[in-house]
Formats: sequence, structure tokens, C-alpha cells
Amino acid sequence: DHPLAAKLRDVRLLYPRYHQYLGQERLDPHLRQKQVEQSIRNCTLFDGAYLGVDGVFDLNPTEARLITLVAAAGATVEIALPIDPTMPGLRDPDHLPEAESIYRRPRAALRRVLLTARELGVVVEAPLLLR
Repeated sequence: DHPLAAKLRDVRLLYPRYHQYLGQERLDPHLRQKQVEQSIRNCTLFDGAYLGVDGVFDLNPTEARLITLVAAAGATVEIALPIDPTMPGLRDPDHLPEAESIYRRPRAALRRVLLTARELGVVVEAPLLLR
């Protein structure tokens, strides 16, 4: 009998019990994200708070959604992105960023935030453009 076979049998016995002890809500990433989102919606500490996001070139969909949810919960959110202010379609989330642009990643981050804001009914003020 190989030494690993005995270990695998132990793991096979322990894993279902471990899974049962933790519960599905702690092992399901999608459910966990929904729980975090609901916690943000219910948190009164965000009402009147300030969130500044700076020094980023990109936001993945989860980051963009969480930042927008904080705004929906009542926080003032400011995001600084290195984008050419003369880019066409800058405030239009339906305008796809140019694939070859050096500003593609920050423009895609802005687009994600704008699309999520539209989905959640969050009002986005006119951006401050530095030239």
C-alpha cells in the first residue's frame, strides 16, 4: 500500500465533514460576493463617507462594482484615472475604448464604473478634467 493512498483516504473522509462544518456560503465565491454586496448596501457607515481611489490603471469588474456600491450606499467617491480628456466617448459607457490606445485600460475601468453606476441608478457627476 502506497503511503499517499492512506492520506488520500483520510482526506476523503475529512473533506465532506469539513465542507459541512464551513457551510456552502463560505465556499461559494459568487454567494460570498453577493453577501459582501448586501453588507455594503446595509452599512450606514458609508452614508456621508468619502472614498478616494487613486494610483490605479485598471479596475476589474468586481472592484468597479464594489466601488459603485459604496457610492450607492451614500459615499462620495472620487476616482483618479490617467485618461486623455479629449478622448471620444469619454463619458459614454456604450462607447468601446480603442484597442490600440495607451489609455485602453483606464478607459475600460471608467467604462466598467459607468456601466455599473447606470445599472445601480447611481448618479455620476461631470468629471474634473485636468489638461
